[in-house]
Formats: sequence, structure tokens, C-alpha cells
Amino acid sequence: MDFTCPIYETAVVPYLHLSTLQTFRRSARTILLTALAPALAASGCDRVKQVIKDSEARGQADGGWQRDSALLASEPALLFRVTRTERGTLVVPLARIGDRGFRRVSMEGRGWRALDVKYLHAENAIDALRDGRVSGTIRMSRGMWEASGVLDSLPGCRSYVPAGLAQGTPDAALAVIGVRPQLPPTQGLSGGELNQALATVPTLVAPASGVATSQLARYRRTVHVLNTGVNNKPTILIEFNDPEQVSDTLQPVAQRPRQLIVALDKGVFGYKPSYRYATLGNAKSPPRLRFLDYIDVDNDGKAELFFAFTYRAQRQDLEGVTYARFQSEEWKEEIRQGLRCPR
Repeated sequence: MDFTCPIYETAVVPYLHLSTLQTFRRSARTILLTALAPALAASGCDRVKQVIKDSEARGQADGGWQRDSALLASEPALLFRVTRTERGTLVVPLARIGDRGFRRVSMEGRGWRALDVKYLHAENAIDALRDGRVSGTIRMSRGMWEASGVLDSLPGCRSYVPAGLAQGTPDAALAVIGVRPQLPPTQGLSGGELNQALATVPTLVAPASGVATSQLARYRRTVHVLNTGVNNKPTILIEFNDPEQVSDTLQPVAQRPRQLIVALDKGVFGYKPSYRYATLGNAKSPPRLRFLDYIDVDNDGKAELFFAFTYRAQRQDLEGVTYARFQSEEWKEEIRQGLRCPR
């Protein structure tokens, strides 16, 4: 295919000093063409021209285009959040992953539009993630700016991360592209070992978190056995959720938490607590967390645990994502960020 497309040369002119234009023209054109080659292959030059023209018409031209186009040209490994909404299944770019770890994707106007074309437009494919590994394929049905009009908007956000709509998808909460994450195998966990580990929660962990053993019957318990790779045995993650909603005016001090999340990992003398999260879950306390999945984001052979949460901003409920990393024999939260509207 002939990738000649004059719009790229003219598109960079407003952002280059005239004294450097001639020397930079050839390299900039190469970077920009490489970054958008998949879009060219799919729909030809006219499609990409329109993306750039639409951005400029809306006043979204930006000086970060050279950086953003170079990033896309490098074919980065990306992590996506897959979330179900009334609108349908949304796929949202979450972070770059790899040897340098979890790094939020941050772009400006034309960069986001190029990413939209490259990954979120119809017929693009993204690998669904289940239990820390690729399991199935997610196919996109439309991008953020693919059809006439924008897919959605987030009132009050100065800028927001784009989303694409997916077709019928596997039951996945996370997805990846550009990488197939691997974790070392772990030994199996027998039913007796699991029950013995779980028995420590009502007697030791829950009371220390403000939940009496007799009160655990109020909670819905969900148990996850996760081959995280932090040692030769699986991580056991237990979620206790009391469905009771408490008043936002209630102070959390001396109140029984309505959510308790506990992780147990194998130690020298058996399973022991390695993570504990307790909250009342109202406006005056930390939000409730929802376990999503786990994935090794920094290629160290150990997975990170990902959770979603809901927070209130700009008079609307928005989703955020946090993850915990295993360090010094315990799980520690590394980052907490808004998903589409940066906090």
C-alpha cells in the first residue's frame, strides 16, 4: 500500500518552528505515518485525514502530538478496563504496562483520536483477560468519535479518557493488547487447606477489623483462589459485603464496617493475612471496592490485584480503579485513579 498522505506534512506545520521545519519534516512524517498505519491499512488516507481535520476544527490541535504519535508508533502494551453500562459494554484504555510497570495513558486531543482509530474503532480486537491470562477476544463495534457525534460525554470533566463500544464480549473486567501476560505455575490448593485458611478469618481477622464473629452472617461472602505467583501457593481473597446502605451523614468512627476484604497468603506456618480493607462505604469513609482480576503489569513474575470503586465528582457517580502490589509479604495499594475523568 502507498502510505503517501499529504495531510500529515501540513498537520505538523503549526507546531514546528519555521527554522526547524525542513530538517524535521521527514522524520516527523515517518513517525506520524507509522503511528497511524493500521488505520491507513483499514480505511485509507481519507479516514485519518478526517480524524485530524475534525480535531483541528474543534480546537483540539495540540503540541503533544509528536509525543503521542511516537507512543502509538511504538506499539505499547496496554491494559484496558471492560465495564458494563446501560449504554453497552465500554472498553477504556487504563494504562501502559511492561518492564517499567503501570503507567497511566495520558494524551492530548489528536493523540486520543488516533488511539481511538487504532484500538477502539469497529472490528479492532483486544484480548480479554481472565484469571491473569488471555482468555478470548473482544471485538469493537464503534469508537469514541467513529460515528457522527461523540459516543458520550462527562459533564464537568476538563478532559476525559475516550471509550469504545464492544460487541458481545467474554465475561472479562480487564483486557490487554500488545502483550500476553504469563505467571509461574503454583501448587494446587486442596479443599482442606482452603477451609483451614478460611477458618482464621472469623476468629482472628474479622474481630480485629471491627466485625464480631456473630455478625458475619450479615455479610455475603465471595472467595477467590488466585494463582498470583507471589509464592508457590495460591492467594486466597475473601470479600465480605453487607448489602445494608448506611446514611452518608454517619461518621465511620466506632461503626461496624459494611465491607471487609481479606487476602491470605502462605507463610512458614500456614496461611496468614496479607491484606485487609475495611470500610463503612458511605460518603465519609473510603469507597467499597469490587475485585476485578489480577495481572502481572511489570513482568516480575508476580501479579497485581485490581479493584474498581465508585466515587462522586461533578455531581455524578464515576468509576475509579486501584491496584495492590505484593511487597514485603503483604499487599500494598500502589495507585488510585479515576477511570475516565482524571481525579
